[in-house]
This record gives sequence, C-alpha cells and structure tokens, in this order.
Amino acid sequence: MCSLFGIYDYKGVLKGNELRKLTNVLAREAEVRRKDAAGIAYNSNGKLRIFKRGLPAHKLCFAPPTGVKVVMGHTRLTTQGNERYYQNNHPFQGQNFALAHNGIITNELTLKQQYHLPHTNIETDSYVAVQLLEQADKLDFRSIHNMAEKIHGTFAFSIVDRKDTLYLVKGNNPIEIYEGDGFTLYASTQQILDKALKEMRWESNRFLHYSMKNGETLRITPNGQWQIEKSNFVDHSKYYTVPFSSYEDDWYFDMLLDYGEALGVSRKDLYALAEYGMDDDEIEEMLWEPKLIHDFVQDLAIL
Repeated sequence: MCSLFGIYDYKGVLKGNELRKLTNVLAREAEVRRKDAAGIAYNSNGKLRIFKRGLPAHKLCFAPPTGVKVVMGHTRLTTQGNERYYQNNHPFQGQNFALAHNGIITNELTLKQQYHLPHTNIETDSYVAVQLLEQADKLDFRSIHNMAEKIHGTFAFSIVDRKDTLYLVKGNNPIEIYEGDGFTLYASTQQILDKALKEMRWESNRFLHYSMKNGETLRITPNGQWQIEKSNFVDHSKYYTVPFSSYEDDWYFDMLLDYGEALGVSRKDLYALAEYGMDDDEIEEMLWEPKLIHDFVQDLAIL
C-alpha cells in the first residue's frame, strides 16, 4: 500500500535544516510501504505548492523552505495510473487544497457517473475524492465526511488547505500521530515514526502517541488546536472476510483481484489462494511479494 506522512510545526520550533531533514527522513522511512513515486505539499509565500515525482523518496531532495508550517507527504505503490506521468501521483491539487490518499477506491467510475464529475487526464482512482470535495465547494468536517461516506474501498486521507489547516481522515487504513512540544508528526505506521525519530536522534518519550480510530477525522489548526469528529463512513469501507464459497459477493476480494492484476498477479492465482483457505487479510499481505504467490501456488499444485 501507499503511505501518508507529514509534519505540522504550528509553533515554528523547527529550524529550516531540521524541517528539511525531518521531511526527508520521514519520506525515506515511508518507502517501506512502497516507493513507485513520492511527493509533498506545503504552503509558502501565500501559495500552495506541490512537488512530486515518479521516483522513490530517497532519490528526491525535498526542500520545504524555512517558515513552512505544514508538510504533507506521500509515498506511492502504483495500482492505477502510470507513475511516470506527473498528474497521476500524490498529493493532488484541488481548488484551495491538496489531498493525498492511502488505499484503493473501488467505486470510482460509479461516482463519476452518479455525480457528473468532469473528465480529466488523471488516471488515478484517488482523484475522485478531490473532485467530490471540489463539487461541495467547501472544505470542512461535513464536506469531508460526505465525500468519505460515498467512497467504497480502503482509505486514509490527508488534506491541507491554503490556510494551513490540516485534516487527517481515517477509514480502515492506519494513521499514527506523535505530538511533540510545538509540533505534530504523523505517518501510516508507528514503525515509520519510530525509525524517523531514531534517525533524528530524538527520544520517543519526548512525544505523546495517538492512534486514530476508524471513522475519525482530525483537524489541526494553525494555532495547534486539535478537533476530532466521528462519522459513519467506515460502514462503507470496513474490512470483512467471507468464506471462499461466497467470494462472488465479497467486494474486498474483488478489489484484491484488481489490485493483484496491477501488480502482475493473475486472478487465477488469487482464486487459488482463497480456495486453499486464506482470508482477505492474508491474501493482501502476500501481495507485498507477488512472486511468492506464484511460487506458493505452484508448490500446492492446485492449479
């Protein structure tokens, strides 16, 4: 899967070189969740700026300038939309915001048709979330929850507006947060944060740890104030597993089939894993190493 990561230096306690180093350290550690592309978004001199490339984060030198408060980052595993084309990578530009997504949206085409969303040259399923927010013409808890409630699939979102308000939205993909003295760090896993702290030579006991819960949206304002609201959007995206005999009705297994095809894994191999008795979570875990799936199926001799 992809990874979200970011920094909110709301008290301006990080020096310019610390901010740049921390951004790059977080980005490199986030590569554990794949490294087909990487990007960051931030506000500088009154403009929302996005820097992204179809390259691993360790090959990029992210350089948010001194005075930047929010850095919102993303490392990508390509499932839809070639990463060689700039427009397919995260974060995405909205009218007055930038958005990054970790997950897969399975009803993208239905949403485009149902809400008459305009055609673009962006091939990534995630962009439909941007379009739904633009259609609402407002960025707040209500518009974000309405967007998330329409989406089927897996997701966690990070969104920053031109006024440095940051939203973190947790569906069923993880978001972990460390709160320090005057600044906040977040990433898709605690492991990413811990390794980043180690590289910065910072003690973990300097930070308070918060794991976001399914259905929560966290808003952090420029004065560092947190506000959390709950929504029922997890009803559309929660993990569940059904027996193989019922896989035809398992939307999440259908999503794994599409995901596997994007990684070069045949549907036949994934059906074989399900017939063997693996559940959805186990199959998703094996998709981290596609070659293992083929070898495993061959060893079982069940094709």
